[in-house]
Amino acid sequence: NLGDVSTTDALLELVHSGDEEAVRNALRALEGCAEPERARPVLLALFESDPGRLRASILTTLVRMGGAGNEAVFARVLSD
Repeated sequence: NLGDVSTTDALLELVHSGDEEAVRNALRALEGCAEPERARPVLLALFESDPGRLRASILTTLVRMGGAGNEAVFARVLSD
């Protein structure tokens, strides 16, 4: 169940410690999580620190999650 706190925790753990395929799968699952306010800061930090291999996947997840907190990231990416 994607609305479960333990599910969000497990997905965020995969984002930090999984191999590339596991991270991509976790990002896709986080798009529909019930706790975007918990996931968003983690994803924004990852987006800022990623050298490029996962940036598009992270950005896609953030776009699909929505939220006002993502506007600055979208504006910066669009202006680059």
